[in-house]
Amino acid sequence: MASLILCFVICVFLTVCNSQMEMAENPANNNIFRSDYRDKPIIGPIPRNITYGGKTLEFHECGMMYHNSDSMLDEIIDIYNNVTFGKNYKSRCQDNQKNQIHVHLDFKKKSDKYVPLGFDAEYERYELAVDEQSNVNITADYYPGIVRALDTLSQLIEQTSDDNNEQYDIKYVPIKITDYPEYPYRGLMIDTAREYFYPDVLKTALDGMLLGRTNSFHWHFLDDDSFGLFMKSYPDMVNYTAFSDKEIYTPEDVKEIVRYAQVRAIRVIPEIEGPGHLHITNFYPEFKGVIGCFRNYTDVSSYHGGPPYASINPADERTYTFIRKLFTDLKEILDTDYIHLGADEVSYGCFSNLDITKKFLKENNMTSGDLFEYYIKRVREILEDVYPGINAGYWQSNNPVKYSGNKTVLQVWGGSLKETLKGHPDTKVIFSSASTYYLDCGYYNQYAGSSWCGSINSWKEIYDFNLGNEYSAEDRDRVLGGELPAWSEMNNEFNLPLKLFPRGAALSFRLWNSKIPKHYVEVPEMLVKHQYRLKSYGIPCSRVTQRYCEKHLHHCFGKEKY
Repeated sequence: MASLILCFVICVFLTVCNSQMEMAENPANNNIFRSDYRDKPIIGPIPRNITYGGKTLEFHECGMMYHNSDSMLDEIIDIYNNVTFGKNYKSRCQDNQKNQIHVHLDFKKKSDKYVPLGFDAEYERYELAVDEQSNVNITADYYPGIVRALDTLSQLIEQTSDDNNEQYDIKYVPIKITDYPEYPYRGLMIDTAREYFYPDVLKTALDGMLLGRTNSFHWHFLDDDSFGLFMKSYPDMVNYTAFSDKEIYTPEDVKEIVRYAQVRAIRVIPEIEGPGHLHITNFYPEFKGVIGCFRNYTDVSSYHGGPPYASINPADERTYTFIRKLFTDLKEILDTDYIHLGADEVSYGCFSNLDITKKFLKENNMTSGDLFEYYIKRVREILEDVYPGINAGYWQSNNPVKYSGNKTVLQVWGGSLKETLKGHPDTKVIFSSASTYYLDCGYYNQYAGSSWCGSINSWKEIYDFNLGNEYSAEDRDRVLGGELPAWSEMNNEFNLPLKLFPRGAALSFRLWNSKIPKHYVEVPEMLVKHQYRLKSYGIPCSRVTQRYCEKHLHHCFGKEKY
């Protein structure tokens, strides 16, 4: 008898646990944002053109019927069904289709690429209309426009009540939206050289970027600390330059991450740093002596013992052999129209004191500054040879090199944006001011000291910053947008998403539509809603405000004004 009772208790326990696990697989059930006061749709970013009415459409979660003739859209439709209704949507609804809401997708497909080439706000333009007959009509010329329209639709759909996870509604029908971004580049940079992040961590970050309208993933592959990218041309190099044999990005990893990003309409921009920040490469036997200021780990440092800002020697031909092979290998796994070439924090003294450099400078009547420009020119020529017509990016902070040409992108992290535009004719620029956009500011550094760049840049400071004040009207078309860099001296897989989100959305929302809302409370309102969307999709993020203020936003932010 006792054994029967024990079996019964175990069965009940397993049944309860199983039901709880099933609920956990659909976390959207437990994360519902309700605004304390609203009289219009809450959409982040704020659409550039929107009209709406006062009717409500109610429907079952399995009531979405997509009318789509292009299989290219199938995957992103599935993704947004999971975003909107919780994960495993397809398995729940495959035998329970209600056909209540008809979504008509008019995809003009002016390009067959997930991310068309170049920087053009038109790629993300879309039109969306919801009528009183339960029809949703979406029109877009390019794939990213379809993605942004589905994102907006997912925000219009809300769970009807907290205790029923199957019934949903769309309020304020009829709705008409015509939308496109003000700036075509809205980026996040993740540094995988100072800390290795496994592919699944990067995919989680890409999901967060998708929900925050971030369309560019700047991948900082290479720095003094490590280089974990497997190269076919130097197959044993990672044995010397990766943190460990388990922290390597294989060609298959890169291809998978790139495709994962592109399906989400996110461009992947690899960064190959140089000539500075290449200390790690000197550990590879073939490159012994090619790095200036190299210091072995057994040496006692006269200052804090991080890796020095060591530079590769522009006078050594091994430098250019390595770079050509690196670009050639990279092209096989990452076909792109934009590569970042670094060129930041270069110490001329690191290479000018080498014997081979002294001889080169004398024979060519050059200064150390001339040699730096020689490096920039040689690398650019190699890049053009391997990737014809490609855009090349460089970090810019009072850099003495005079860049030019409309295929050159300067990422301004220090100094004046206006002066950069003035001093480098015809170039494009991306704004990444350390004082406003750096995500590592405000945290203690690797030596337990204070942050070099001051206090934390909050979502409010990022959103309130008006990029349009940093340049003149005549230079508007040269300013592509902005990017939040996440340097990883003190990041790992646990705190990285907390630094990225929701601040990434604060940047992208403002760069999508810089027109400030009439009432400031609309900003935390859409960011709190974004925070709840991240949570429901299983993406860790920081809070926008305290829980009380989430429920009473107008009480907490109602008096805030611009």
